[in-house]
Amino acid sequence: MESFLPTIRKGTHLLFFGATWCSNCKQTKKEISEIDIKDTIVHIYDVDQDKEITAICGITSLPTIQVWTDGRFDTKFEGAKQCEICLIVYKNFTKDYVQNVDETDDF
Repeated sequence: MESFLPTIRKGTHLLFFGATWCSNCKQTKKEISEIDIKDTIVHIYDVDQDKEITAICGITSLPTIQVWTDGRFDTKFEGAKQCEICLIVYKNFTKDYVQNVDETDDF
C-alpha cells in the first residue's frame, strides 16, 4: 500500500488488471496498448503476479479497469464489455474535447 498510493497521487491513472490465462484480458490489454490515452497514466497489472495491489484495489472480476484521480478512486469497469466501453470513451473523448464543451447549454 505504501508504494501504491504515491504512484497514483497526482493526475489521472487508468489501472488495468488482467491475467495471462484470460482471453478477454489479453484482448483488452492489446486494445489499451493500441490507443493513445491522453492525460492519463496507464498501469498494467497481472493479478497472479501483482497480488498485493490486486487485493488493495479489491479486484474480483477480470478484466477490470479502475480510474483514479489524484490518489482517489473514481470508477471501475468490470468484465470485457464494460472495459471495452471504457476504452471507447478514452479513445474518443479526450480531456481536450471535454474542455471545449460549452457549459452554458442547458440539457
